[in-house]
Amino acid sequence: MLHPNTASFQTPSAWIGIDVSKAWLDLCLIGDGTDQTPLRDRFANTPKGLEQIVRLSSKYPVRAIVLEATGGYEQALAIALAENGLPVAVVNPLVARRFAQGLGLLAKTDKIDAFMLALHGQKANPRVKSLAQQKNSALAGLNDRRRQLAKMIVMETNRMQAMSDARLKRRCQVHINWLRREQNDVMTEIQTEIARDDTLKQRFTLLQSMKGIGPKVAASLVGELPELGELNRGQIAALVGVAPMAHDSGALRGVRRIKGGRSWLRSQLYMAAIVAIRFNPAMKAYHDKLKKKGKPGKVVLIAVIRKMLIILNQMCKSGQPWRDTNTQMS
Repeated sequence: MLHPNTASFQTPSAWIGIDVSKAWLDLCLIGDGTDQTPLRDRFANTPKGLEQIVRLSSKYPVRAIVLEATGGYEQALAIALAENGLPVAVVNPLVARRFAQGLGLLAKTDKIDAFMLALHGQKANPRVKSLAQQKNSALAGLNDRRRQLAKMIVMETNRMQAMSDARLKRRCQVHINWLRREQNDVMTEIQTEIARDDTLKQRFTLLQSMKGIGPKVAASLVGELPELGELNRGQIAALVGVAPMAHDSGALRGVRRIKGGRSWLRSQLYMAAIVAIRFNPAMKAYHDKLKKKGKPGKVVLIAVIRKMLIILNQMCKSGQPWRDTNTQMS
């Protein structure tokens, strides 16, 4: 149960951390100052538990409610909180764990994790997502399934190439064919899900106005990058993992490399960039310009991905489709 003297918990600002598991939601609330004893409670991860957390969170001047991305278990809670106008930040578990280790919080329990997330909200000020940025859970699940099927196809193809028995190869090919049919069926369901929401449908069509962005890439962007159009160019590039990161120390000037981000989206945009430098005149010109400067091929391709992503971000902000003869490349 919550701290018995909750009435005396007066603070101009509060932060809530919630450790999410399949069965339970462990909550910790902290306020400004060091004299405030954290409030803790545990709720069942059920509709009733979500309702109790929303009611409790609404009683305090909450600056952020911080959750970890836990493979989908957090989505219902994040959406319920956002729908009630509460500020929700969903953070990368690795980032949160490193934050805790940096503070010397090496033990890991549900209570400690909830406290660590509340402290992360207070000290690190993670980005709060609007309701519009919260993922459509059904669409996210379908995109996850499409990604899983793609990985299975690669695994089965690699196995088949290592086989010498013709019968085994045939059986493996049968499975690959089934996986591809299933992948196509899932893609059809993704498009059906997008068509149910006018905003998603409009964005899906808008993204495909850029040559190089097909239905599969557009579906991934719509379903897994809801922040598109709401961040600046540097933030969106860093989020996907195509922003060059500095590695300098003293006299050392290290090579800039990309790191982190959403690897599945990056791989999708990688294929889109390969198509774009062949069929999109503006992207081809940008690619050729960098090649003439002597940039390595992989560096050039990442730069094209970053340019495409920045332009797509601006298109979503303005609602204007791609046009070959405009100033979007500036």
